[in-house]
Amino acid sequence: MDPLLVVLGLAFLPPLLYLAGLCLRHPGRSAGAATLGFLYGATLSLLVLAALYALLFGAVGDPIRVLMQVIPERDIARDARRDFALIVVLAPFVEELAKGFGVWLLGGRLQTGRDGRFLGASVGLGFAATETFFYLAAGILEAAQGDPALAGVAIGVWVLAVTRAVTSALVHPAATGLTGMGIGHAKARGRSVLRALPWYLGAVLLHGAYNYLAGFFPDLDVGAGLVLPLGLFGAWLLASTAWGATKRGVAARW
Repeated sequence: MDPLLVVLGLAFLPPLLYLAGLCLRHPGRSAGAATLGFLYGATLSLLVLAALYALLFGAVGDPIRVLMQVIPERDIARDARRDFALIVVLAPFVEELAKGFGVWLLGGRLQTGRDGRFLGASVGLGFAATETFFYLAAGILEAAQGDPALAGVAIGVWVLAVTRAVTSALVHPAATGLTGMGIGHAKARGRSVLRALPWYLGAVLLHGAYNYLAGFFPDLDVGAGLVLPLGLFGAWLLASTAWGATKRGVAARW
C-alpha cells in the first residue's frame, strides 16, 4: 500500500470519526458548519499561523529569546529552555489564535455558546489531522532513510499515530472549543469579540498544560529497567477529560 495513503488515513480518519460523533450530538444544520470548520483547521489555519509567526518575529525580533529571559535558568540546558519557551508558552498562544480566527471568520450566524463550541471543535479537529499528517510523514521519511522496504510499516509511525489519535486529536478541538464558546456568546449577545478573551486564555492554558505533560514532564524510573511515562499518561488524561467536557458542552442546550 502507498505509504502516503496510509499516513493520510492514520492522520485524518480518527478526527473525522470524532467530528461525526459531534455532529450527532449537535442538532440542526451542523454538517455544513462542521465541514467548513474542519477544512479551515486543516488548511487555512496553517497559513494564518505562518502569518502570525511572521508578524510576531517581525515585531519583536525573536520572541523565543525574549521568553527565555523570564524562564529561570537553574540547571536547565539552553536548548531545553528554548524548546520549553516555544512549545509550552509561545505555540499555544499563536496556534489558538490562528484557530480562533477561523471560528470568528466562519461564525457569522452563531446563536449560542454551544454553536461556537461546536464550530471551534470542528476547527481544532481539522488542525489536529493536518498536524498529525506532518508528524507521520516525517516519521515515514525517517524510516525510508534507514530501510525503504520498511517505510510504510515502521512500528514507531503506527505507535505515534495511535498515541496522537487519543491525545492531540482530542486536546486541539477541546481547546479551540473553549475559544469558540466565548466567541459564540459574544456574537449571540452582539458584544465585541474581545469578550471571548477569557475563553481564549483558557484554551491557551489547556494547550500549554498538555504540551508540558507530553513533552517535558519527567518519567518515573521504577528500577529494573522499567520507566513509567507519567507525562504521556497525564497528557492522555487531560486530553480525554477535556474532550468529554467538549462533547457534553456541544450537546447541552444553554
